[in-house]
Amino acid sequence: MRTLPHTYFGMQKALERSYMDITRQGLTKGERITDIERQATEFYLERYEEACFISDFREKFPELSRTIDRLSRALRDPYQLAIENADVQQSRILDAAMDRRGVINPSVQTYADALQNAEIYTPRQQGDKSINNYINESLLPLKKNSGHNSIKYTLIGNVSNEFYFDLGISNRFTRAISGKELGPELIYESYVLKMDGKNQKGVIKHVVNNKEANIYFIEASDYNVVNAFNELDEAGNPVKAMRFIGYAVRELGKLDLACGDVIFRRLLNTDHE
Repeated sequence: MRTLPHTYFGMQKALERSYMDITRQGLTKGERITDIERQATEFYLERYEEACFISDFREKFPELSRTIDRLSRALRDPYQLAIENADVQQSRILDAAMDRRGVINPSVQTYADALQNAEIYTPRQQGDKSINNYINESLLPLKKNSGHNSIKYTLIGNVSNEFYFDLGISNRFTRAISGKELGPELIYESYVLKMDGKNQKGVIKHVVNNKEANIYFIEASDYNVVNAFNELDEAGNPVKAMRFIGYAVRELGKLDLACGDVIFRRLLNTDHE
């Protein structure tokens, strides 16, 4: 009784994010659903079957078929990793960054140039990430209960897809959507919005496109260097941007430069450094 609602809640949230991703032509971090969007993403319980908790829902509006298809597209790649029994290893990216720190790279691209370079910038849509996080939440009943339990989603939009999860697949799916690896070095110019000393991380906003990203630190001394830029004026705006070299972080093999995580390497003091 306590865990089964997570399935319905997670799936509803994933469908809402799919709808928002379509209508807003892409999502960024922290976007919230409006009342109008919530009303447009209603699904009604059409029937259910006893003993095995089979529930059928139908969309309120025919246009929601596109929303269902969008969810299926987001789910397809990490689900494929999970059913192939590929035990996705989460790279120890901070250790990898420490190992690479001693290597000198004479030709580091700027963040602005990298955004225009299709060879290294293969964006992972924020919509995919948000959708799959809610799907992962919907699988909580499998992880909270012992035994041979399973959940099967049959998603019928303009095309039909089935996604079957048992405990093993759901655990591998969780690892698939959270796997990260170290990407290329880039020169960033960013504002520091907030810092978290307990977890040695912060939030920055890139000057070139005003996108926010999480920043992580290899050592405590790095945190202290960046924390010096954590200063706001009376209006709550950052006082000064910092120029630094950092490592972009890939998720699921894709490099989302717009909002993807950054690992701090070192501060740059001049425009020519």
